[in-house]
Amino acid sequence: MTRPSREYFYESIAERFEGFVQAMKVLEGGRIAMAAMAVRIGQAAVDQAVKYMKQRTAFGRTFAGLQGMIAELATEVETARLLTLQAAEFPVERIFRDAKLTEIGEGTSEIQRMVIAREILQLG
Repeated sequence: MTRPSREYFYESIAERFEGFVQAMKVLEGGRIAMAAMAVRIGQAAVDQAVKYMKQRTAFGRTFAGLQGMIAELATEVETARLLTLQAAEFPVERIFRDAKLTEIGEGTSEIQRMVIAREILQLG
């Protein structure tokens, strides 16, 4: 007995929507991971700028006159850090999202299985 086309249509839409929901969850975790990386890059930039300012001189003086700029940059980085932590919510969620990214970072599990199989079977 065949199913009515309307029933099949709704099941198909529901399956596609579930896939969309899952994709959005992965992207959400990815965005948080990207934000965390951006915070670390920003912090490294501040650290290097401070180091540079302490060792460079012009006209016999250090670049201490740029303290306001460094304070502003450091404040922006700290604000980004706190926003990222707030977006990630609980530590367990952060860990889970980060772990999921390692799984999909180089392709889905299915794609990775195909790559491994091709290598083992020397198909590529």
